[in-house]
Amino acid sequence: MSRVCCLNRCGVAAVVVGLAAGTVLAQPAAPPRAMLGAREIVALLEYGRAAEAEAALRRVLAAADGRPAPAVRYLLGTALLFQQRLPEAETELAAAVAARVDRPQWFHTLALCRAELGRCQGAVEALDRALALAESPGFRYDRAMCLLNLGRSAEAEADLRRVLAATPQAPTATVALGRLLRDSGRTAEARALLLTLVAQQPRAVEAQVLLGLLAADAGQHAAAVERFRAALALLPQHLGATYGLARSLAALGERAAAEGEMARFRELSRREERIETLQQYLAHEPGRVDVRRELASELLELGRLDEARRELAALARLAPTDPAVAALLERGREVAASTESTFAPEAPP
Repeated sequence: MSRVCCLNRCGVAAVVVGLAAGTVLAQPAAPPRAMLGAREIVALLEYGRAAEAEAALRRVLAAADGRPAPAVRYLLGTALLFQQRLPEAETELAAAVAARVDRPQWFHTLALCRAELGRCQGAVEALDRALALAESPGFRYDRAMCLLNLGRSAEAEADLRRVLAATPQAPTATVALGRLLRDSGRTAEARALLLTLVAQQPRAVEAQVLLGLLAADAGQHAAAVERFRAALALLPQHLGATYGLARSLAALGERAAAEGEMARFRELSRREERIETLQQYLAHEPGRVDVRRELASELLELGRLDEARRELAALARLAPTDPAVAALLERGREVAASTESTFAPEAPP
C-alpha cells in the first residue's frame, strides 16, 4: 500500500501536541540558553519551528545519559514528524508509548505517523490503544478512515455512527458515512442523511455532490444537475461535480452544455494528474516546501479540502515564516469559510 493511497483515504487530522494545526500566533524569540525547558520546546513546536525543537531535544537526550524521559522521546518524535522524517519519527513515538501506555494523545500521534507511512493497519492498532484510554470523535474518525482503506467497511460504518452520535451533522463524518452507504447500495438512507445535513449547512459542498450522484443513480438527472451546479457555485473547479454535471446534462439531451462541461472536466483531469505526480514526489522528498506549496494550491483549487488541510498543516510546520505559505493558509481559511466546511473532523481533546 502506497503512502499516497493511504493519505487519500485516511483523513487523519494533524495534531500538534494538542493544539490545532495552522494556528497563527506571534512567534517567540529564541531563548538564549543552550538547554531549553519543556515549555520552551513545546512552544517551538507550536510555532512550527520543528528543526529548532529537535536540536534542543537532542541536547536534552545527550545530557540524559541514555535514560531519556518518555516525554522527551515523544516530543522528539513529534518534531521529526513535523519535518516529515517519518521512519525516525515512528521509532521515537513507539518508544514513548512503550514507556507510557497511559497517554491516548501519544498513541494518536503514532497513528498519524503510521498512516503517513502508508501503514493503516499499524495506525488502527495505535488508535485502538488511544480509544481504550479515551473516547474521542477525532480518534474515532481517523480509525474509520483507516478501516475503509483496509476494506473493513462494517467496522468503519460503526465508527462513523459513533462520531455522529457525539457530534451530530459533522460534515466530514456525515459525507463519509453517506458515501459508504451509497457504495453499499443503501441509497435511501444515504439520501436522508445528506438532506438533513444540507438543510442545516447548504454550503456543504461534498454533501451536495453526493446528493447529485444519488439523484443521477436514480435517473433523476434534472435534480442531479441542480445539486452539481449548487456545488460548483461554491467550488467552481470541483472535479466530481463537473463530471457529474456533464453526464447528467447529456442524459437530459443538452448536448452542447454537456460537451462544454466535459471539456472542462478533461482540463481538470490533467490537473489531477499533476496532483498525483506531486504526491508521488513528496512520498520520496517530503521536505520540499516548493512542491508542497504547489500541491496545496492545486488541492484547494479542485476542492479536495481534507487533503489540502493536511498539506497546509505540513507547510505551516515546515516553513512557518514563508509569506507564500501564509498566503496559502489564508486562502485555505477563506475556502473553508465559503463552503461551511472544515479541513478535518473535530479536534480531539
